[in-house]
Amino acid sequence: MARLVTEKGKMREDEEMSIRAYTSEIEEILEAKDITGLLFSKGILDFPDRQEIEACHSKIERAKRFLNTIVFRGPNAFTEFVSALKEKGYMDLADKLSPKNTADEIAMLIRDGRKVNELNKELGELKTRMKSMEITFHRTGATKQDIDSLKDGIENMSLTLEKIESLTKTSEETVSTINSMHRQLKQKDKELEAARAEIQKLKEDVLKLEKDNSVLRGELKRQKDVVENLNDEMEKMKEKNTALEKKVEDSQATFTEFLQDQKKEMSEMKRTIQDISAQSKPLAVKPVKLAPRAIRPRNRFQKK
Repeated sequence: MARLVTEKGKMREDEEMSIRAYTSEIEEILEAKDITGLLFSKGILDFPDRQEIEACHSKIERAKRFLNTIVFRGPNAFTEFVSALKEKGYMDLADKLSPKNTADEIAMLIRDGRKVNELNKELGELKTRMKSMEITFHRTGATKQDIDSLKDGIENMSLTLEKIESLTKTSEETVSTINSMHRQLKQKDKELEAARAEIQKLKEDVLKLEKDNSVLRGELKRQKDVVENLNDEMEKMKEKNTALEKKVEDSQATFTEFLQDQKKEMSEMKRTIQDISAQSKPLAVKPVKLAPRAIRPRNRFQKK
């Protein structure tokens, strides 16, 4: 896909008109590689421009790419282009591209068109007069040779008139085409400006989307890390719960076994006590009388 042209500004309308007027000749004659290096050294073309132009496969493709690029290379592009043509030996093209020559040529076409119209009118009048003269010659007894000569003259004038009419039409069409080209160029300029504005807006929208996507990617990564941490914690909790459940099960089994052993021992003790109680008689306890003992006061300083 072609690189978007760097916006350095357009050349003047009359300069662009000069290039458009001789586009076919430029594409046929110019080898763009001859001047890209020179225009690159003067800062008119940048490196990507030069690469894109020289990468085209044919001479005419390189010329077309060059012309499509040069018109957007700023107010000095046309002057440096013509100067480069002269320096590289394309003198005829350089002379034709002169804005003065182009303007003079357009003015000449307009003037010639007016002259042709005037001449066409005069020749029409002359043709009418000649027809009248032919009738007069017949009446005056002019010779056949004179009449044939006049007829030949009238026929030649008629052919000349047709050629002039054709040239007039061509001139009018040329002037009309030039005017139409001016209108088209103005319309094209408006459309290009609108396209540039739209492209700039699209660039801004793309930049905003890239920023938004960058933020979203960061947020998604953070959430992904959180989810992964939660999954790790859940796995650990599952392992702990499994171990705890096993421990509880083991504890319950041990406690149940302990209770059963205790119940068994208590049952055995009860049976033993019952057996002892059934086999033995109660013992007689005789009361014992204690003689009263006299309490004598004692001096704490007296020896024992």
